[in-house]
Amino acid sequence: MMPIPRFSGHILLTLLVAVGGGVIGIRTRVPAGALVGAMVAVAVFNITWQNGQMPSWTKYVAQILIGAIVGLRIRPEFLGELKQLVVPALILAVGMMAWAVVLGILIHKISGIDIVTALFSTSPGGLSDMTIIAQAAGADTPKVVILHLTRLVTVIAVFPWIIRAVYRIMTKGG
Repeated sequence: MMPIPRFSGHILLTLLVAVGGGVIGIRTRVPAGALVGAMVAVAVFNITWQNGQMPSWTKYVAQILIGAIVGLRIRPEFLGELKQLVVPALILAVGMMAWAVVLGILIHKISGIDIVTALFSTSPGGLSDMTIIAQAAGADTPKVVILHLTRLVTVIAVFPWIIRAVYRIMTKGG
């Protein structure tokens, strides 16, 4: 049986700072605002006062919640679309993972970031999901977060323009 955790004032204060940062991240419409806001707020809190605290078992709770959220995205109507998505899904998965490995090795060689951190940093997953998985695998999580956040912000800020430009080119016949 798992022991009942004791909540110290440091844990409670860390949670309050995290909630405050998450709310600010959501309201300011930062990409992955709840995660990023909580992370930045707790990092500043911990750097400033060096007394942030969180029980190690909470990462499992976070993984379970993310698993539940992802599972809820799967709807019955999705099953009917699977046949037409098999080949594109395979191309997408294999292509993105191959490109992520190439980029990870390149980042490792150029920057000296350890290979596990570099590979998780270039993986084609979501910020919150990859952060949790990278931490469980022993990667340097703050580096993974910073590189994923850079990718996410860049994609959100720039990629819609690229898509519009490609669409215009493709619909005008080149």
